[in-house]
Amino acid sequence: MHIKLSQLIHLNCPARLNCKYRINFPNNQTTFELRSSVFKTLAFLINPFENDVQQFLITNHNILHHVGPLITTFAQNILLNMSNFPQFISETSQNSSESLIKSDNIQHHFTNIGATYLLRTLLIRNTNFITVVSSIPGLINSLIILSRFQRQKNYRQSEQNESLQPEQADLIRSESILSLGWVQYFGNLNIQLSLIKQYDYIHSVLLEGIGNCSGSFEENSRATINAVEGINWLFIILNEGRDWCDKNHELKKQVEEEIEIGGGIEDLETPMFLNSEMNDEDSKWEALQTKRIIVSYW
Repeated sequence: MHIKLSQLIHLNCPARLNCKYRINFPNNQTTFELRSSVFKTLAFLINPFENDVQQFLITNHNILHHVGPLITTFAQNILLNMSNFPQFISETSQNSSESLIKSDNIQHHFTNIGATYLLRTLLIRNTNFITVVSSIPGLINSLIILSRFQRQKNYRQSEQNESLQPEQADLIRSESILSLGWVQYFGNLNIQLSLIKQYDYIHSVLLEGIGNCSGSFEENSRATINAVEGINWLFIILNEGRDWCDKNHELKKQVEEEIEIGGGIEDLETPMFLNSEMNDEDSKWEALQTKRIIVSYW
């Protein structure tokens, strides 16, 4: 099924790619929704334990350069309408204008959601692909931008996202946080260092995602769970290591200090005890598990 369906990836794909499979079609609401549905369906067809679909899309359809432009262009337009992004994100995003990940036109948010969803599934257990993703200027920054999208309504509403429903914004945030989590968990040590030191991953993604004491007030439980899992994975990788990444206790110590200074311990405890709309049982369980791991590895 994925072989037939993958042809629709090329529906109005970026002209600058000179893709031989490109299908020209009028850009309208129907086209945008169709592309999004194709991306989401392909994501459902991916089995992370059998990477045949992943590799087919990467090798035969240059999938990164078809979904990447949608994600980065959407993030750039969000950045123009938000007022409180860390300076390093704004500067790096502006400096990445010559990246291979540039889109020829602004896509509808339906397509952007589908592209983000597909990228997340492509990252699972795919260490080589993650190395490529992390090396492309602008893409990690774009995921960081999307991980904060409409969290506090800290943006100037624009015509582009007026029709975006709150649940769609929640999905964009949670999928972006999880994508960055997979990049971290299945990334090599250089990627761990880059995320922590260059991209301020701990503060700009993880602590923002669970932030109550820090004031970010993430209201979507799935986004909170994904951020808590990210902290969990970070401690596991740096303390235990994996085949693709050596353990690094010195870097783990730096992570501990940043989490403590940033109020991460207090924010982790919040889902355990507060009885609010966002703090469902999954949030509490994940927070407890992560707190246990942090305490055992501290």
